[in-house]
Amino acid sequence: MYRNCFFAMNADRPEFNIAGSKLHNRVIGLLLILVTLVVFIPVKDHGFVEYDDNIYVTQNPRVNTGLRPENIAWAFASAHSANWHPVTWLSHQLDCTLFDLDPGWHHLTSLMIHILNVVLLFVVLVRLTANSLKSGFVAALFAIHPQHVESVAWVAERKDVLFGFFWMLTLWAYLGYVRQPCLRRYGWVLLFFLLGLLSKPMIVTLPFVLILLDFWPLGRFGSGYTRQGAFVNRPLVEKMPLLALMAGSCFITFLVQQSAGAVGNVEIFPFYTRMGNAIISYVMYLKMMLIPTGLAVLYPHPGAVETREVITAGFILASFSGLAIYVRRRFPYLLVGWLWYMGTLVPVIGIVQIGMQSMADRYTYIPMVGIWIALTWGGDALLSKWRYKRVMWSFAVPLILIFLIWASRIQVGYWRDSEALFTRALDVTTGNYAMHTNLGSVYAGQGRSEEAIAQYRIALGHHNGFAKAHNNLAVELVKAGDLTEAVRHYNTALESAPLFYQAHYNLGLALEKQKKAATAARRYVDALNIRPDFAPAHFRLGNLMAEKMQFEAAAGYYNKAITSDPGHMMARLHLGNILLGQGRIDDAVDQYRRVLEQVPGHADAHNNMGIALSRRRDFKGAVHHFRRALGILPDDVEIRQNLSRATELAGKQ
Repeated sequence: MYRNCFFAMNADRPEFNIAGSKLHNRVIGLLLILVTLVVFIPVKDHGFVEYDDNIYVTQNPRVNTGLRPENIAWAFASAHSANWHPVTWLSHQLDCTLFDLDPGWHHLTSLMIHILNVVLLFVVLVRLTANSLKSGFVAALFAIHPQHVESVAWVAERKDVLFGFFWMLTLWAYLGYVRQPCLRRYGWVLLFFLLGLLSKPMIVTLPFVLILLDFWPLGRFGSGYTRQGAFVNRPLVEKMPLLALMAGSCFITFLVQQSAGAVGNVEIFPFYTRMGNAIISYVMYLKMMLIPTGLAVLYPHPGAVETREVITAGFILASFSGLAIYVRRRFPYLLVGWLWYMGTLVPVIGIVQIGMQSMADRYTYIPMVGIWIALTWGGDALLSKWRYKRVMWSFAVPLILIFLIWASRIQVGYWRDSEALFTRALDVTTGNYAMHTNLGSVYAGQGRSEEAIAQYRIALGHHNGFAKAHNNLAVELVKAGDLTEAVRHYNTALESAPLFYQAHYNLGLALEKQKKAATAARRYVDALNIRPDFAPAHFRLGNLMAEKMQFEAAAGYYNKAITSDPGHMMARLHLGNILLGQGRIDDAVDQYRRVLEQVPGHADAHNNMGIALSRRRDFKGAVHHFRRALGILPDDVEIRQNLSRATELAGKQ
C-alpha cells in the first residue's frame, strides 16, 4: 500500500492532476527548448571574457588541467574567488577535461543546463497547479528574458544555472515527497538542496519558498489537510533539516567572503546606504523586468543614496506587500509570488555588501519566477470575467515573447567578446570605474598601451581608491620603463587593498627591475602569505634563490610552483636545470620530458634534454633533441656546437 515508504497521503489531491494531455505538455516542452535555443545558440561562437572567466577557468590551473584527484580535493578545500562552491568548480573542471579551453563548448554546457532548468520549471509548475498554459508561459519568460542572459552567456556564472538546476530538482523531489511522504523521498530533497548549496549559496532561501508553496498551491496549512505520522510530515517542522543545512552554508559563506575581503567595509557603506540601496534595487529589478533595456554586466555602487528615492521605492514595496497580504485569501498566488521575489533576493540584495556592484542581472535568475507566477495567475484572474480574455491572451502572449526574443538576442550579442561587453556597460552606466579598468585590460592585451593607460586614468578619476586600476596602470608603466611611477601606483593599490596578492607580486617584479632583490623577495612572500598556492611567486623566489647559488632552496620553491600549477613549464625547466647540475640526470630528464609534452617546440627544453642525454651517454637521443632545438633557433651557436659534439660522439658508439 505504501510502496516501501514510511508514510502515505492522499495521492489524488487536485494539484497533482496535470492539465492537458501528455502530448500537449510535450509539445509545450519542445517549444520551450526551441525558443531557448533560438535566443542563446549564438553563444557557441563566443569566447571567454576577461571578467572572472580568467579567474574561474582560463588562468586557473586547478580548473584548466581538468578533473584530477588533486584538483577535486582543491575544489572542496578552496575559498578561491571568495566563494566556497565545490560543485561549480567540478563542473568547470569536467568541461576542461572534455573540451580543454574551447569556449564554445563551455558556453554550450551552461546553455544545456539552462534548458534543463526551463523544462524542469515547466514540469514542476504543471504538477503544482495543473495548468499547462500558464506554467508554459512562466517557463518561457524564465527561458528568454534579457535579465537572464548574463547567467547563461557568462561562463564564470555557471554557478547560477547550476544552483538553478538543483533548485528545480529540489522542488521536483519535494512534490514527490508531499505526494507520498517517506524518508527516502525526503532524502532526495535534502540531497538536491545540499548540491545546490555546494553550487551557489544563494539557494539558502529555498526552504522558505517550500513553505510558500505549502500555502499555495499545495494548501498544506488548510484544515482539511491533516495526517497521521512522524514529525517529518508537518509542513513547518519538516523544514528543520533544510534550515540546518542553510544555516551551515550561511556561516561558511560569510567566513569565506570575510576572509577574502569581499564583504564591504561598513565604514565605506554604512547601514543606511546599504539598506537604501537594497530598497531601490528591489524596485529597479522590477523596472528592468518590464523594460529590459540598458542592462550591463556591472552596475557600480553609487556610494550614497537619495533619501527621496529610498522613500519612493519603499512606498512602492510597501504598497505591493500590503495589497498581496490583503487579497491573500482570494488571490494567494499574489502573496506567494511576491514573497518568493522579495525573499529569494535577500542574500544578494546588498544589506551585507558583497563586491562593488549595487545590483546584478544574474541575481534575478530565480527570484523573477515569483513575479511571473504572480503576474500570470493574477492577470488571468483579473480578466476572468472579460469575454475577450482568450483573444487578448492569444495576441498578447506571442507579442510579449517575440519582443523578449528580440531583446535577448541583442543582449546575447554583447557577450561575444570582452571589448563589446565592457563598451556596452560603459554606454549604459555612468562612473563605471570597474568597466573602464576592464576595457583598459583588453586594450593592454591587444598591445594598445596608450589607450589602456587612458582607460585606467579615467577609472581612477571616478574612484581614486580602486586598487585594480592602480595595479594595471603600474603594469603598463613598467612596460614603458617608468619604474618609479609604477612602484608608487603599486603601493597606492596596496594601501587600498592590503590583501591584493597580485599587486604584491607585481610590485616585486618592479623592484627586481630596480635591482632590489631582497625587497622584491619580501613582496613575493607577502603574496604567498595571502595566497599560498600562487605559483608565480614561488617561481620568482626560486629564481632569486638560484641567483644566490642556494639551489636546494630554489628547488623547493620550484617544486611548490609545480604543485600549485602543474602546467608551470618554466618552473619545471628551471627545476630540471638544478637537478642536472646536482647530477640527478634521470630526474632532470623527467622534468624536461614533461615540459616537451606540453610545449613540443620549447628550444631550451630540447637543448637541455640533449645535454642530459649526453651525460647519460645516449648520444643518438641527444642528437635528436639538439636538432629539434636548432630547427627552432637556427642561429644559436651554443646549440650548434652541442649538436656537432653529440653527432661526433654518436658516430663513435
